[in-house]
This record gives sequence, C-alpha cells and structure tokens, in this order.
Amino acid sequence: MTLRTRASLIVSASFLALVALLLAAAVIVVLGRFSALEADVARQGAERALDALNEMAVTLSATASDWSHWDDTAAFVAGRNPGFIRANLADTTFLTLRLDVAVFLGPDGHVVYHRAYDRAGHHDGPLPEGVDSVLSPGSALAHHETSASHREGILVLPGGIFLVASQPITDSLGAKPPVGTLVFMRSLDAVEVQRIAALLRQTISLTRLEKAGLSPAQVKEAAARPRVFLVPDGRSRMDAILPVRDALGNFRAALDVQGTRRVYRDGLLSIEYLAFSLVACSLLSAVLLFVLLSRMVLSPLGRLASAVRGIGAVGGSGRLEAGGSDELSEVALSINGMLDALAASEGRRAVLEERFSHVNKLEAIGTLAGGVAHDFNNILTAITGFCDLLDESLAGGPAAEVEQIRKAADRAASLTSQLLAFSRRQRLEYQAVDLNAMLSGMAEGLRLLIGGQQALELNLAPDLRRVRGDPGQLQQAVQNLAVNARDAMPDGGTLTIATANLQVDRREESERLGTPPGSYVRCTVKDTGTGMEEATRRRVFEPFFTTKELGKGTGLGLSVVWGIVRQCDGVISVASEPGQGTCFEILLPAALEAGGKPDAVPRAGPAAAAGGTILLVEDEEPIRVILAKALAKAGYRTLEASDGVEALALVTARGEGEEEIRLLLTDVAMPRMGGAELAARLRERDPGMKVLFMSGNADLQGAAAPLEAGAPLLQKPFNTRSLVEAIAEILRS
Repeated sequence: MTLRTRASLIVSASFLALVALLLAAAVIVVLGRFSALEADVARQGAERALDALNEMAVTLSATASDWSHWDDTAAFVAGRNPGFIRANLADTTFLTLRLDVAVFLGPDGHVVYHRAYDRAGHHDGPLPEGVDSVLSPGSALAHHETSASHREGILVLPGGIFLVASQPITDSLGAKPPVGTLVFMRSLDAVEVQRIAALLRQTISLTRLEKAGLSPAQVKEAAARPRVFLVPDGRSRMDAILPVRDALGNFRAALDVQGTRRVYRDGLLSIEYLAFSLVACSLLSAVLLFVLLSRMVLSPLGRLASAVRGIGAVGGSGRLEAGGSDELSEVALSINGMLDALAASEGRRAVLEERFSHVNKLEAIGTLAGGVAHDFNNILTAITGFCDLLDESLAGGPAAEVEQIRKAADRAASLTSQLLAFSRRQRLEYQAVDLNAMLSGMAEGLRLLIGGQQALELNLAPDLRRVRGDPGQLQQAVQNLAVNARDAMPDGGTLTIATANLQVDRREESERLGTPPGSYVRCTVKDTGTGMEEATRRRVFEPFFTTKELGKGTGLGLSVVWGIVRQCDGVISVASEPGQGTCFEILLPAALEAGGKPDAVPRAGPAAAAGGTILLVEDEEPIRVILAKALAKAGYRTLEASDGVEALALVTARGEGEEEIRLLLTDVAMPRMGGAELAARLRERDPGMKVLFMSGNADLQGAAAPLEAGAPLLQKPFNTRSLVEAIAEILRS
C-alpha cells in the first residue's frame, strides 16, 4: 500500500471518526434535551387531565351539597316529605345533572331511597355491582360526623369506574347535626372521559391501575408513591400513565394520556439534518486536506523516495540534496547522516565479526583442551600414586628411574594446569584485588625475571578501583606477559606496566572494547620489542602456537593469560606492528565490595589419631586401587565404590554394629550419581560425616550438583602424601 493511499485512508478515517463523534455527542445532548422536553410535555398533559377530573369531582360534590343542604331533602329523609322524589328526581334531573346513581341514607346508615338511571337508554336500571358494600352502615361514604364533612372523587367498583360525591344531609343553614347522607354517582364511561379529552384536546383513557399497562414493579411503586410513568410506544406514541387516588384514599385507577411523539421526531429530524451537514462538510474538508497534503508533503516525499532508490542503485555512494529549511530537508539531512553512519559501521562490523570468530575459535579449543586435561589428570594421579608405592617398596630408597617418572608426571601436571587455565576450568579463589599493590609487590621479582638488559617502568594510577579475581592467577598472567615481552626484546628495551580507571558508557566504545557498559580497571603491558605482523597477532592466544624455536616453549603462556582474564569476566586485546613493539590491554570489571580468601582445606586443630573407616568413591579403577593402598598403609580401613549409587547401596547395607564411617573421599564427576549429590544424601543419614572431594577439573560450577563454596577439594593430580595429610587435617578440624 502506497503512502498516498494510506494518507487518503487516514484522512477519510479521521473525518469519519470525527463525524461519528460529533453525531454521538449530538444524539446524547440534543436528543436527550428533546426527550426531556417530551417527558415534561407528557407529564404536564397527565397532570392537566387529573386536574380536569378533580374539577369534575368538585363540581359534582357542589351539586350534591346543594341538594343535601335543602330542607326538603332533610324532611324527605325524616319521612315528612313523601312527594319529594316525584317532584325532584325525575328523568330530566338525571339527564341534566349527568347522574347515574342517587342514594339517600338515613342517620343510621340505612338506605332510604336509591335510584339508578341509564341515561343512554332513558330507563331505570339496577344499582352498579359493589355499591352496597361501599355504602354499608358506618362506611366512609355512608356516614358523616359533622355537617361540614364531605367526600368526593372516583370510585372503582366491579361494575365500572364512577365519579362519586358524598354530602351530609342537614338543614339549609347547616346548624343542625347531619340527619342522613346523600350520594351522587356519575359513571366515568367512554363518553364522560371523552368529554374531558375534548376539553383538553388530548386522547385520554381511565382504567383500573392493574390494567394500565404498567409492569408489576411499577404497579407496586405506584401504590406506594404515585408519579407519572412514561411508556413510549415506538416513535409515534407516548403514554403518560398517572395513578389516581379514589374517594376512599386508595390508588385503584390510572389516567392514561396518549400523546404523539412530535417533539421526539423533531429531535430526530434535527439530528438527521445535522448529520447530513457534518458529512457534507467533512467530505469537502477531507478533499481539500488531501489535495494540500498531496502537494505539500506526499509529492516531495515521492521525489525523496526516488532519490533514495537512486542512491541504493549506485551502492549508497551518493547523497541527497537538502537545501531547504523544512522538515523534509531535515529528513534528507538525517538520511545522509545515516548513510555516513552505515558506511562507518561497516568497518566496525567487520572488526566485531573477526573478534567474535576469534573468540569462538578459542572457546572451542579451550573446551577441547579442558576435557583432555581433565582426563589426563586422572591418569597422572594414578602414575604419581604408583610412583609413591614404588618408592616405599624399594628397600634401597627411590630409584633414579622412578624419580624420572615422577618428574615427567610433574611436567605433565604443569602442562595440564596451563591447559585448564586456558580453558577457564581452574578453581579461582575470588577476592577484591588491589592491582597497584600487587604490581608494586611483584616489581622486584619482575626485574629479575626480565633480566638486566630490559628496564621496567610502573605507571600506576592513584585511587585505582579494586577488581574481582584470584591474586595468584592474576600474578601468573602478569608474569607470562612479562616473559613474552622479555623474549620480544633480545637486545634490550623497556617494559611498561600501567593501570587506570575506565568508565565505559557509550555504545560505540562498548563495541570497540568488546565489553558491556560499566566500571573497569585497565592494565596495559607494553614493550619496545620486535612487534608482530598481522597473521601472528591473530593467532597469539591460540594454545601451542609459538614463534620460538622448537623446544624453546610450549606455546601456552599467552593462552593461559587469555583464560585467566576471561575467567575473571574481563577481556584482553593486543596491538602490535613489526618493529613498533607490542601492547597488551586487559580490562577487568571493578569490584563492588571486598571479599576474603576461602580455605579449600580446614586449618589444623588438635591432633587426631589415624585409623577408622573411610568410604572411597572413584570411578577410575587405577586411581581407586592406588588410593585404597595408600589409605591402608596410613592405617585406615576403606570401603570402595565406583560411583555414588554403589556407595549409597554399600552404606545402606551396613549393619548397626559396624564401625561408623569417619570420612567420605569421593570424586566429583562420576556416572549415575556425582560426589556432591552423594555427600548430600549421606549427610541426611549422618549430619556429622566429613567429606573430602577430588577432581581433575576445578571448574565445578556447571556440574549437575555444584560444590558449596569452601568445600574441601584435592585437585588432581596429587601424591599419596598430600592425600594422607589432607585427610588428617579434615579429621582434626
């Protein structure tokens, strides 16, 4: 999808979203106002209808009052005016007063006279159903305590809904107590309700409350707290239902004022007009905005893209024109800067790739060398052990041949130690090291090491940070570098060792040095010797690579330095030119805090007698045989096992009365179960059991169950005397 297409889609979507937002606001605000206005109109209509109904009830009550305060009426109820009915309650009276029922009751509440008249059929009819119950003696409509009391309102009966007026019958002055009750009733049928509707110019109906179209919850609410209930019926009709209190004080009926939703429809029409206007304006604005965007942004961007493609076609050698001061010119300048940075980064990438390849090569060689050294240490342990046994078995003292075997084994052990250093599998004793103090202490020894023809200069930075490392190994690294510098200056020269603090923050500097950002200590070892050509410099850290004559060196000196520095989480690099000398630069991470030196074997305590049982676990049979013999000569009894599983089974099978095992002597790396796991399992049975580990590989942190810090460890190869002394030290601790 092109940028022009995306821009048109974004503009269109933005304007559509704006229109939708404005329409939503209009619907919420404008239609809400119209709905509120419609509700007010409907409520007002319902209230006017109720007022008209109440006015009709008051008028009927006034008519009943006129009749009840007539002396002839009181005389009729008292039985003294028998012609009252014939003279006053003719058919015309019911038609004129719009009466349907007239009831005269005596002072005791009994019915003196009643008449029900059908105005539509012009004949008498029966009393509506339920009248006798509401006019029973003592009821609210049949009895009045004073001449001023009265009741009027609607009355909901099984036979229909009526307008009722109840007045006390008394004399014309109202001075005497009531002598009876007069009740007038008018049926609120469709004709009467239509009369109210015509007066108010509304469509009105009067129904029982439970038939008014309200929900059960609304009916219950209306009986407790009456209000106008609005019930919309689509877009054309709105019912305003108002519960009405009857003459007895109960809400039994409801007025239903049916109005049109003209106000609501006007609101909808206004919103439709607004929507049409917004869409039209939005479309026009979108077209104008897109035209301006195309001419001022998209077209220049298209030309810029064509220019960038042209630069790519010629291999990135060209640059963009950026003569203006607008944002597009800034983009062109940024692209030119990016092209310059890419060109510069190509060189850095080549250097990093070369460095990465070299490190991987050294890592692979180190892994191979470490594995060979580990297995070779096991063989050397057996050789030195058997040499010790031969010495002890020869009555005339050590034979020269045995001594030569031991010397060859020691040389091989030194070689494997260097291989382990290169492969970073030595067991380092980390602590915070002051390089300035270490180098100052080594100065005299280094001068003796390089000889009298070479000068030694120390440029030590003040306030130098400490580094985390093994002091002995760091000294070994400096000595190897000094020897290398001495050999590179056969005619004399100067060896300069300098230290400095270094803070690596920038990404470019971190990539150049090959270290993550952080605080470092830099140590440089520089000579003024013959230097190296590029091919030699690339292979200088490879094991067994040397430029010396055959038999003059092992080719492991600088490899050991590389391994020690890497094991201390540092990096080492070399810069050299033929005839310009060589400079080795070491970067070591600054230590966060000082640390102490752990002891591999506990210090001597009170003397402990030799003897007792030792559990010997070693998977190499020659080593296991020689160690068992050496322990037997030292006065110990041994239980032998080839791995942890066999040793655990051997301990489990021992009886309760057998002598306890004083010490576990175990190799670390064994099949099925290693030494660390075996020691943990046995200490679950006997927490006080002492343990001495053996290993031909001191880098044990990658094992399945690594050793705890400070765990006693004998590094292979070792002689039997060292083994017996180490066991005695542990048993005395």
